[in-house]
Amino acid sequence: MRIIFYIIILAGLARMVNSQTLSGRIVAESDGEPVANATVFIRELSKGIVADDRGEFLTQVPAGSYTLEAGALGFETTAVGLSVKEAEVAEVSISMKSRTYALSEVTVDGSEDPAYAMMRKVIAKAPYFLRLTKEMELEAYVKESWKVGNIPKLIGNIKIEETGKKLGDYTDKLYVVEARDIVRFVAPDSFRVNRIALASSLPDELNVNNSMMVATYNIYAPKIYDWVSPLAPDAFSYYKYRFEGISKEGELWISRIKVTPKMKNRALAEGWLHVVEGLWSIAYLDLEGRQFGVERRIKVSFAEARPKVLLPAAYDVSTNVSIMGIELSGKHYSSIRYTDVTLNETAFDATDTPSAKASTVVVSSPKKEKALRKLEELRQKDKLTNRDAYQMARLAEDLAEPDSTSNLGLEIKETRRGVKVTTDSTAWQKDSTYWAGVRDLPLRDDEKASYARVEKQAAPRDSAWRSITVSSGNGKWSDLLFGKRFRLGPKTGLRYNGLAGLMPEYNFVDGFLIGQKLTLDLLRPRNEALTIEPSAYYVTARRAVNWDIGLQLPYAPGRNATFTAKGGNITADMNGKSGNSRLINSLASLLFARNYMLFYHKKFLEIENRIDIANGLALTLNARHEERRPAENNTSFSIFGSKPLRNLPSKLLEPEPEHISTAVGLEIEYTPKYYYRMERNGRKRYLRSDFPTFSVRYEQAIPLGGDNTSSFGRLEAGLRQRIRLNMFDNFRYMINAGTFLSTGSLYFADYKHFSVSRLPVMAQDFSETFSLLSDYSNSTKGAWLQAHATYTSAYLALKRLPFLQEYLFNEALHVRGLFTEHRDYIELGYAAGIDGLGWVGVFVGSNRFRYLAVGGSISMPLFK
Repeated sequence: MRIIFYIIILAGLARMVNSQTLSGRIVAESDGEPVANATVFIRELSKGIVADDRGEFLTQVPAGSYTLEAGALGFETTAVGLSVKEAEVAEVSISMKSRTYALSEVTVDGSEDPAYAMMRKVIAKAPYFLRLTKEMELEAYVKESWKVGNIPKLIGNIKIEETGKKLGDYTDKLYVVEARDIVRFVAPDSFRVNRIALASSLPDELNVNNSMMVATYNIYAPKIYDWVSPLAPDAFSYYKYRFEGISKEGELWISRIKVTPKMKNRALAEGWLHVVEGLWSIAYLDLEGRQFGVERRIKVSFAEARPKVLLPAAYDVSTNVSIMGIELSGKHYSSIRYTDVTLNETAFDATDTPSAKASTVVVSSPKKEKALRKLEELRQKDKLTNRDAYQMARLAEDLAEPDSTSNLGLEIKETRRGVKVTTDSTAWQKDSTYWAGVRDLPLRDDEKASYARVEKQAAPRDSAWRSITVSSGNGKWSDLLFGKRFRLGPKTGLRYNGLAGLMPEYNFVDGFLIGQKLTLDLLRPRNEALTIEPSAYYVTARRAVNWDIGLQLPYAPGRNATFTAKGGNITADMNGKSGNSRLINSLASLLFARNYMLFYHKKFLEIENRIDIANGLALTLNARHEERRPAENNTSFSIFGSKPLRNLPSKLLEPEPEHISTAVGLEIEYTPKYYYRMERNGRKRYLRSDFPTFSVRYEQAIPLGGDNTSSFGRLEAGLRQRIRLNMFDNFRYMINAGTFLSTGSLYFADYKHFSVSRLPVMAQDFSETFSLLSDYSNSTKGAWLQAHATYTSAYLALKRLPFLQEYLFNEALHVRGLFTEHRDYIELGYAAGIDGLGWVGVFVGSNRFRYLAVGGSISMPLFK
């Protein structure tokens, strides 16, 4: 491989010896002012160049005759012939006329903007252009410049440990990075970038060699950079289009179309598309958007790399960052020269007339036959609708997929897709003579000054990734407060929770819990760890110790098998896994003297084994033994002096006696057609399925003799699924039903409990929790049915107000129901918030269709 690099470098040097400098400037014919960021395409070399903001460009060409085509937004494309002789510096000035767009060329019927008829064809044909290139090789000259305008003092004082410098030392300086790349593309989306030359004025400790990959994006993909593409199959759901005129460029008619998001959203862009009539491809793209304080504008110019095949010739990207007082601006230029382009003869064009059906489409499956028949029906329509365009794009994608994909199974294997960058060991050693021969943009005075600062550095650059560490002070205090993981050996680690975990809870039964939890990891083959977690807490009100120890042992990684065991002597919640957060209960107890969680004491041992018995089919077996005794409040301390209620659910008049509960359980969970990926450690990671997850669980108590021993049997089944409706909306539901088959001896801790919370703040997710029901009062020992449905949208009600559209929160509608022998309860609600962070909601409940209550609640999953 290194020999190939040297051959490329020598070939490049040979071209430099026989190359002549071509310097140019592009100005407006009307006033002589420079046309900033115009593009120049040298047809004979299939090379694009983007001029800087002064309209200047610079490149090297062999002696010969050339046609230079200059283009810019708002100007007519201008072609200039030029002869370049050997050993001369050729200069050219190109004057561009302002473009006049004609509206009369397009028929306007008054019912809709003409842009929609055009965009339906563009969107239907986008999958064709996405797959049009089978292989290609290109040379790219890339230049980026960055300047840090401001860094707040607090952040500016953060030090880079390796150098002793502060982040504030990098402000008010311009930094330049240049690269020369050989890029090889292989369909569908594999890019191999050979970076043969690099120059940078960035300090070594900040140098990042894997940047500047703009040329590896395909603008016909459903996403452009971080935005939903206005060419995506479902783009009509997100964008509005307006026709702004048409003009002729050579033999091509180009329509200018304004793109506007229907809603303000960080995932949407706005700008212009220039569409080639008849070909229905893009000739020029100009989009901008804002995400999390980052404003970016991207301009891409296209040129005919092959007859009637327009490929990106030049990129111009502007970036402005303003986050937490940090201000940063950057500029990216890429000039592209295509050296080899192989078209995909099997690319399927959904817009072809029926008689021009691509003969290369092999219809070898019922699915493809059906797709082709439907596509033929759509082709024959005189006018396409938005839905028609969406269907045509999707059908074209289906027809483009190889038949073998249906036989690949459900495993999604890692492939060589994506971008891989290789930097040559001599990339940093190119001198100014080399760069003068390959540079496509002249250096400005401030850029030259930036390089001059680097020349004063004694240490040579290299191409290695440099990892830097920033620190704002001594990390020992952080370790003491929040804990730390210690490496005890090459395969052993120990973590403690720090002072923050020293006193994690307060309740009226135990008082304050003071102690610590430790986590010991023992690394095993395939990097799977045996985890042991012991904990011990002194409880101040009872003057006793709560302790437990847990073990987790992964095995059979290809079947996601895990064995767990746990035992101890603790205070447990009667609601088990459905209860609220113990941290939130602690705050409620201290502040409001409310013991929302009710406790009992238990000595226990439980074991569980989970394993995949088939793809998407998991079997869980467990067994437990508990020795239980009732618990009374041992303290009434609260900050405001209120007295707590008794530690007893409303269903019980007196505490239950000490008893033993021993049970075994079996659960089967199945998700059809569950796609997965095998991780490096051999474990299976499930990714997605278009089907719901089904579950069945049975638990049987085993009487061990004596009067106070549990005896019951419980069967339940469930169904859950999350459905992504579009980029902004999703729907999820959960149904759970069951019954006790026998209740010979049933204690309250073994009732069926539900996720409910009357707390104003809860840790449970709104999507599976009842917000207005009282804790424990709805627990049942009979049959039950509960159902939850949640519709979440980025634009439901409040977000449709223009001044709120840029904010990140989502909105949700909730419908819940709980049906037992004593209750027919329905709860409706509205909530706004951010998934995983927090939600605020208002809910109204009814029992047997009679109004019961209304209230608000806050969901904080971080407290879980």
